[in-house]
Amino acid sequence: MPEFQVNNKGENTALKDKIASLEFRLSELPRLVYGSKSEKFVSTHRNDGTALSLFAETTPAETAVKEVAVKAHTKVKHEETAKSTGRMPLPEKLEREIIEIKPAGDITGLEKIGEEVTEQLDYVLGKLFVKRYVRPKYAQPVDEQTGRTKVLIGTLPNFPVEKGIPAAGLLAQICVDKFCDHLPVYRQIKRYQRLGMTLKASTINGWLEGIDHLLQPLRTALQHQIQSSHYLQADESPIKVLDDSKKGQAHRKHSSNHVLVR
Repeated sequence: MPEFQVNNKGENTALKDKIASLEFRLSELPRLVYGSKSEKFVSTHRNDGTALSLFAETTPAETAVKEVAVKAHTKVKHEETAKSTGRMPLPEKLEREIIEIKPAGDITGLEKIGEEVTEQLDYVLGKLFVKRYVRPKYAQPVDEQTGRTKVLIGTLPNFPVEKGIPAAGLLAQICVDKFCDHLPVYRQIKRYQRLGMTLKASTINGWLEGIDHLLQPLRTALQHQIQSSHYLQADESPIKVLDDSKKGQAHRKHSSNHVLVR
């Protein structure tokens, strides 16, 4: 009787070990199928941490796991290859410039049976132009005896910078380049030089100061949106900036003006 109990205990222990090993392999299965490629491997250790023999016979459970891993890896490779084929589609909302290329030779009387279309993405650099406001003046007699006349002339529209030469489009481009695309003023000056206009940094900075009051409604709306949020996070990462008031090349400052609203 005692010998029968010992055998039962040994058999139960073996069955528990086998069940634990199978459960461990089943827990690995989702990672093998859905995990990243770096995670798709068959474990070389048992559940108890001991290494498996390289020359041990493969169990049916291990074979099934390996087959699933190979199939999943092959499927991922096939999907990556399928996604990478073909040219990138161009958005339909972009303006199209139609360039028709006719075949060489006389095509009079020939029937058109179709066409082939090839599209390329192109870019035209912005250009400077001058808005010339021409206001004719007219003389209107007021008093025939005195000979005094009244001059009639049209009224100019309101300009962003009073008595300044920059139009709204140029000022908007300068602001977008500086504050959205982080393009310094001195680089903008070089670009405008290539377009045929030499501007000074003091001139552009004066324009930006001159339109400060125009941006006040936008600043107020942004401040209201930030203050109405329940969570704010500021970016305090140090960055190097140029400061004319300090000697040297670049100085460390914090980009505290970048606020994340959630």
